[in-house]
Amino acid sequence: EDISREVRLLRQLDHPNIVRYFASFTTGVGAASTLWIVMEFCSGMSLQGFTASAKEKGFTQLPEEQIWQIFVQLCLALRYLHEDKGIVHRDLTPNNVLVETCGALTVKLADFGLAQQKLGGGTAGASAMKSMVGTILYSCPEIVQHQPYTSKADVWALGGLLYKMATLQDPFQGTNPLSVARRIVECDYERLDGARHSEMLASAVRQ
Repeated sequence: EDISREVRLLRQLDHPNIVRYFASFTTGVGAASTLWIVMEFCSGMSLQGFTASAKEKGFTQLPEEQIWQIFVQLCLALRYLHEDKGIVHRDLTPNNVLVETCGALTVKLADFGLAQQKLGGGTAGASAMKSMVGTILYSCPEIVQHQPYTSKADVWALGGLLYKMATLQDPFQGTNPLSVARRIVECDYERLDGARHSEMLASAVRQ
């Protein structure tokens, strides 16, 4: 059922910064059947791999120009989902953002397995959801406190991705999920270094 719901969502999407769906089909019969989903091939790597590679090379952040290129494209993808389709991704993490650097840097948002669409379409921010979803590292305070939340949950996660690119670290860290959740609720993270980061970048993360 979850896969079928994801396919229904993917069929609706057509945006340059979202991995494109082509087709789906089933082979086999009954319990032995298998659902196949044909998606756009992306030759790059996940943002998680992209930042890990930079860290392995001794860098402490991605180049700021590159950060903004990725950020703006993610903003465009989310605006399309929220305003045009009424969809909240609900699992916006470095693993679900694909970065292609062959030619112009291009970002593709992937994995809509946890996405939810407002009934009847419309702006996603207008209705609240309650289920605990996604990866806690990029979850907003409302989610970790089991409170209703809207499309702003994706915006919070986007801020976390911006921090990840600026520091090559997850924004909220702890020894266990409970300590991470506490830091999220208290917005307890290490602020950006004014000597290394522009005020524009620091301000965007704070917001």
